[in-house]
Amino acid sequence: MPKGDENGSMYGFQLWANLPAARKMTTPKYRDITADQVPEVILTRQVRVKIIAGNDDGVKGPVDDIVIEPTFIHCNQL
Repeated sequence: MPKGDENGSMYGFQLWANLPAARKMTTPKYRDITADQVPEVILTRQVRVKIIAGNDDGVKGPVDDIVIEPTFIHCNQL
């Protein structure tokens, strides 16, 4: 179970995937992905993308063992 800092604060995400019917009862997977494992791509002078799952611009995210192969990215304006 994740633990927060000394104030109880924590940052993170959960990725829930809607699996195909044949895989609905698959045992859940729990992974700890740290910020330094998430690659970042600067697309333009104004857009930064962090790739969590799938790939973008030829860069692959660290979450790669999901049946449906989703793309999950976080975009920021610089």
